[in-house]
Amino acid sequence: MIRMDPELCPSCNEIPIVKIIICFCWEYSVIKTHLKIADCFHEVLGSDPDNIQKIFSFLKLTKLYNSI
Repeated sequence: MIRMDPELCPSCNEIPIVKIIICFCWEYSVIKTHLKIADCFHEVLGSDPDNIQKIFSFLKLTKLYNSI
């Protein structure tokens, strides 16, 4: 089996991992702003139930929910 590198995000030219998508990729910045999602990865994935709900909303709005 041949190992292939993942495709880079066309918007930010990074490997689309969770941290990049949530904290750095500008393609999703409007949705993040609308949902009031913080840029700090530790704050986003903390134990606050409001943040957890925001992440689920983000994943659904960006159509990434079924990709994970």
